[in-house]
Amino acid sequence: DILNYNDDFWNNMYQNMNNARQGKLLTEERDAPNIAAQKLAIFEIMEIVNWITLTDMVGDVPYFGALQGADNLTPAYDAQEDIYADLNTRLAAAASALNPNDGAFFGSADVFFQGDPAKWIKFANGLRMRIGLRQANANPSGAQAIVTEVMGSMLPSSNDDDAVLPVENSGTVFSD
Repeated sequence: DILNYNDDFWNNMYQNMNNARQGKLLTEERDAPNIAAQKLAIFEIMEIVNWITLTDMVGDVPYFGALQGADNLTPAYDAQEDIYADLNTRLAAAASALNPNDGAFFGSADVFFQGDPAKWIKFANGLRMRIGLRQANANPSGAQAIVTEVMGSMLPSSNDDDAVLPVENSGTVFSD
């Protein structure tokens, strides 16, 4: 039913974001600084994808005080406009932390781009463009500033730049 779907969606989004944060912690513990910087940027982008999806679907959500575990079990809801502004800043920082000339850092473990930093930069900038477009009605000048800034950056230019999650088709879609 719809209530279970909403609960599952909400829980899955926060679990995905928490997983990305755990990935960041493990990367900081295990990887050399030059490699860690690239991986941390990719984990940051993956966390932000989930934040964008959540606030796009729900609107205002717990953001600034969220994902703190037992330290904050009832975080306040934050305004979507404030969330978008922070996500844009974080995406810009993540994109600038990536070097498009560096090699792949996750290799085949990166199911989207095989660790290709240039594609991650394009993806991050595409997400920033989406944030700008989402804010067009609520904050026209802020939206224009984001879009203008991103237009001078690396952006997806073909379907080869799409983040596609490969799924094997077993031939069975539904079963009774």
